[in-house]
Amino acid sequence: MLGITFVPIVPILVNFAGEITFPQEPTVITGFMMMVGRIFGFFLALLVAFVCENYDIYGFIILDSLVFIGGVLTLFLKEDLKRSNYKEIKEEGEAAKERVG
Repeated sequence: MLGITFVPIVPILVNFAGEITFPQEPTVITGFMMMVGRIFGFFLALLVAFVCENYDIYGFIILDSLVFIGGVLTLFLKEDLKRSNYKEIKEEGEAAKERVG
């Protein structure tokens, strides 16, 4: 049930990652994010499955604590929209050239 609530936020996070890593190609960033996410998810699933087999409730505690830590860390993200700022600066520069020339 927890994964369903994260489905709508994935496109927002991919777009945000493209913004803060602007000089890189967005397809490279998206591929890297998906690859790292799949690898982390695989090992997390192994860990939680092992913990749930031996200690029933601790697997859920691990998942809940990771979600909480991730939520707290997102509060400290600095919004640096490099791609949007670059487009605005480029448009202002072109408009200035037209006024001069």
